[in-house]
Amino acid sequence: MTKEASEIEVEVVEVENTLPGARTEAARDVPTASQRREWRHWQGRVRRIDARWWPLWVIPGVVILGLAAVAGAVIGLLALVFVLVRSLVRILLR
Repeated sequence: MTKEASEIEVEVVEVENTLPGARTEAARDVPTASQRREWRHWQGRVRRIDARWWPLWVIPGVVILGLAAVAGAVIGLLALVFVLVRSLVRILLR
């Protein structure tokens, strides 16, 4: 083993605090009973909106409302132009 290879091995051991290749498949994350209880506690909270975060819901709501108003105004303006052009064509072709 060269000097460089041993230095690399020492660095890996120092970073991970374990020997290289010491991990096993048995160390998987299995939820414990307390973790399952914590999840049941959060399940009801996920469905409710917390009152402290209302500004974060109002700001996008105002933006969406403004975009809907602009879209409605554009559609109304296009409808008005269509009616005016149609009536103008009827008057000219009479």
